[in-house]
Amino acid sequence: MKINSKLIIKQNSKIATALKKIENNEQGALIVIDNNNIVIGTLTDGDIRRCLIDGFKTSDLVIQAVNKNFIYATSKTTRDFILKALDMNKRLIPLIDNKKRLLDIYSKNNFIIDKKTKFTIHSRAPGRISFSGGGSDMTQYLFENKTAVLNATINMYSNCILNIRDDKKIIIYSFNLNKIISFKDINKFLNADDEFNLIRAAIKIIEPDFGFELNLFSDFNIGSGLAGSTALLASIFGCFNDLRDYQWSKYELSELCFQAERIVFKQKGGWQDQYATVFGGFNFIELSKQKNIVNQLKIPKQMRDQLETYISLVDTKRVHNSGNIHKSNFRKPSEKLNKDIANLYSNAYEMKDYLSKMDFINFNDQINKNWLFKKTISNKVSLKKIDNIIKEGLKNGALSSKLLGSGQGGFIFFIINPSKIKQFSDWIKKNKFNHIKIKFDDFGLSVWRSNEKSILY
Repeated sequence: MKINSKLIIKQNSKIATALKKIENNEQGALIVIDNNNIVIGTLTDGDIRRCLIDGFKTSDLVIQAVNKNFIYATSKTTRDFILKALDMNKRLIPLIDNKKRLLDIYSKNNFIIDKKTKFTIHSRAPGRISFSGGGSDMTQYLFENKTAVLNATINMYSNCILNIRDDKKIIIYSFNLNKIISFKDINKFLNADDEFNLIRAAIKIIEPDFGFELNLFSDFNIGSGLAGSTALLASIFGCFNDLRDYQWSKYELSELCFQAERIVFKQKGGWQDQYATVFGGFNFIELSKQKNIVNQLKIPKQMRDQLETYISLVDTKRVHNSGNIHKSNFRKPSEKLNKDIANLYSNAYEMKDYLSKMDFINFNDQINKNWLFKKTISNKVSLKKIDNIIKEGLKNGALSSKLLGSGQGGFIFFIINPSKIKQFSDWIKKNKFNHIKIKFDDFGLSVWRSNEKSILY
């Protein structure tokens, strides 16, 4: 940080020089340092006047008049203390490190709340469960059909921590990959090719002109069917958005996530994930060739509680590659395809209505229909193993079920019959399934700041 030279003076300077500086800096004081930038003390016009009364001359050195009993600040000094000192007419307060080196100077016109420490930006973006419409939200289908999806975000998150560096270096650590990468500058990073290419796609769009550190960690693995890759991108865009004077809107953030994942990274897939993770909550998203509209739904608390109590996500222990599945699922427009997508479209509308009306039974019926409709889009959505798990789950206490995500792996979604909880639980234990209980997230992408120091070095 560049310090105003009008506010500092070397200890071996003459008192006459100090007087001229004090007259010109409009502060009536100086910070006295040695040749190594170590703070020796402060010097005011009053200190000089007392020194001259004691017999010293203006040709004598500043060290003769310096006040070594001065107020200073460190990284641990509270904002309240600094403001109180300024209110007591302390003209200049040096900020020093543990070796007493000068870092900055606070005055009545130069004290910003978080200036004394580097801030850290945090973000988190939730995963989502899709109730209806998944598979019909591909761009090539939207050029021929209107469609809609119904989804909700859950309390499983992709997290990002951003620290700005003083140099051009790029450091990224992924907890889930258990890997850290480091590059000299942004160009070296962007020209590399590794497991971080999805992150690289976002950074290409953001184009930061500074060095930074990213620490990334998620509550779920990519390939779980919970839109983990999109949540990761949203958390990254969210952190960098916090630095912008003109911040991106929720729609713009959603579209940036789509651009990074689908266009730059070239991962095939639909449109619903990007809006879900950014907006959060229950969303009914209407999609067409010309525009996408996010309708945020206010679901009765009793229905939310009912779903949270009886939803169970069962892990298939298969990680799916959504890009490859979407690519193989692609069907050219046809009369049959248009009919299949129309079924998904009407299914989403009916499910939305039953959700709002707290019609738990018909809501479950529509989930089962949705799974059948989705499988008509492609015979590669499911596998025999997945069909068997769903079939057995329905026999053992579930009212409805479907696979989350694009297909062939990830989590299977079950809603349990309230009267058959024990039967379902016994079936889970017998088969040693990993399963998760969820709560809904209402906030979507969240971003905040703190004043912790950088955690990557």
